[in-house]
Amino acid sequence: FDMFKWNVRGPEMVLTDIEAQVAANEVGARRVGALLDEYQLEDLASLSQAIRKRSEGAMRQAIGKLKDGTYSATVNTDGTGTPLTISVKIVVTGEDIQVDFGGSSPQVDWGGINCTLIYSQGHTYYPLACLLTPGVPINEGCFAPINVTAPESSIINCTFPASVGSRVNTGWYIHAAIFGALAEVLPEQIQAGNGLMSSLRTYGTEVDGRVFNAHFFCGGGRGATSVGDGKGQNMFPSSASNVPVEVFELNSPALVLAKEYITDSAGAGKYRGAPGQRLVMSKLPSHPDELNFYFHPNRLSFAPEGIFGGEDGTKTRVVVNGEAISNDPKTMRQGYVTIRTSQDRLEVEFPSGAGAHSARDRNPEEVKQDVRDQLVSPDAAWN
Repeated sequence: FDMFKWNVRGPEMVLTDIEAQVAANEVGARRVGALLDEYQLEDLASLSQAIRKRSEGAMRQAIGKLKDGTYSATVNTDGTGTPLTISVKIVVTGEDIQVDFGGSSPQVDWGGINCTLIYSQGHTYYPLACLLTPGVPINEGCFAPINVTAPESSIINCTFPASVGSRVNTGWYIHAAIFGALAEVLPEQIQAGNGLMSSLRTYGTEVDGRVFNAHFFCGGGRGATSVGDGKGQNMFPSSASNVPVEVFELNSPALVLAKEYITDSAGAGKYRGAPGQRLVMSKLPSHPDELNFYFHPNRLSFAPEGIFGGEDGTKTRVVVNGEAISNDPKTMRQGYVTIRTSQDRLEVEFPSGAGAHSARDRNPEEVKQDVRDQLVSPDAAWN
């Protein structure tokens, strides 16, 4: 514990994390032992084999319902100021699926946005499981019928020593590519363009000498589907959770002045996307030093795309003291914004989800409710 304490930026956070893992492992071990005793099993091998076999069968059955064929799509990402491309080709043959990312952009030299193949495989299996077997607990058997390939030295399958620390800024777009490719055969299941999530963090030293290192996750709006509006800011496809304002302020000298939905931001459609949100931040007057906010926002260049006639969502917008600095994505390469006085303001508008199907087909009662909730203005509702 001493070794970790003196070699990480946020020792309190890291050490409590480790303690939680140790505690969870102890509880898990006891419960597995109790399970073995209850059912008089020597180990979990036969149970594991049965679960994986049943899961594989469920996945094969779902794939078998799809029409054989080749389905392709391409999406663009911000890259590191220069847009990058993710191309996917999905071949359905009987009860098997081949997913190939040939044609995707080459790996980049800096920025950490490259993905290793195992990471890209994970972000391929996940949306396919959501689409095909949403009721099956995910395990290795689910993915036996799925083969994922990508060219070496691409952003989907980078080679050592390419940097990968910010791989989420590429990997999270894989889902959109897969949804786009399967729109023809799974129109009821796919999701319109997603606002993704962004992470802000700030670290430094408090007046009393205590080191702070606080993260603030913010989710963009979810895209709509063919059966419903986009859900709220729940971080898809990340597993992170929204950080309460109070927790972030307690752990840093940052001050959150506003966190609110943006009226008229949601991608319109028969089913609309979830709205974007606006975050306004500064620093406490009692903090004598400047405060840096570090972040790498998504969707500076490419808005979430609507499906089946639905409208696109909004892009990310970053404003410092009234001046937009995100109009040219290359200006965001620095990765942080400095707040020097308590009068300075950092404003970030996180993107909304895109819509599904024509907005003209939206239920009028749902439009009225959107206006009452101030998600849509009266003028926009009439238009």
